[in-house]
Amino acid sequence: MLTGIGTFVDLKGGHVYPEKVLASEKKPIRIFMVDGRNNNRGTNDEGEYDPHRDWFLQNVRLMEALTKKGYDVNYSWGMGVHSHNMGGAMLPEMMRWLWRDQPVSLDPRDTVERSFRSKK
Repeated sequence: MLTGIGTFVDLKGGHVYPEKVLASEKKPIRIFMVDGRNNNRGTNDEGEYDPHRDWFLQNVRLMEALTKKGYDVNYSWGMGVHSHNMGGAMLPEMMRWLWRDQPVSLDPRDTVERSFRSKK
């Protein structure tokens, strides 16, 4: 699973995912999460803070729950805001990490495995 600036906040109840992860059976997945420290931090126009609406905090909470449950998690954060700039720049590394144990053909004649379009 790949998630960039995941919306695990109180928009239709997303802030309860950490508790749901801990209460449910572990699934056979690995997770790469990316977020920015300056993502939406849960402060409204009046300056009131709501931790359930803090994107960065809720991503950290979910990462901690996944890690506690024993999932294979790679959590990376930068100083970015609520945008996909960091995730876009990191996408090749994310995909290599997620698919790291998939077989790779060493056959120089295997044009299908190296192709963007299947030639079957």
